[in-house]
Amino acid sequence: MAKWLSLLFFVFIFSVGCKKDSSSSEVTVRFNFMFGTQPLQYNQEYPLEGKTIKLELIKFYIANPTLQKTTGEWVPFSDSYHLVDLDNPVIRAGKLPLGDYTTFQFGIGVDSTRNIQ
Repeated sequence: MAKWLSLLFFVFIFSVGCKKDSSSSEVTVRFNFMFGTQPLQYNQEYPLEGKTIKLELIKFYIANPTLQKTTGEWVPFSDSYHLVDLDNPVIRAGKLPLGDYTTFQFGIGVDSTRNIQ
């Protein structure tokens, strides 16, 4: 599973919409799912190591996403977990302070402290 996941890569597009509040702005992150250089689609066959695979479902949690400002400060999103899938590739960060950001960091899955029943 990890082998084919490594073939998928995500391009993050940050779209920022200006609101009346000039100290912060709504931020969204869009994941573009790719298999090699092709856009990933459900039920399409993709070659992998001499065989073919066909994906029927992709869902995963993004955990604790944060953006890093050029000053080094890390700014967390308003929600700690976001469910991402091919049909719903956009997560909303909420309002974040205006500034220059250089790094987007997140975990995949639910961390062990929250994944206890």
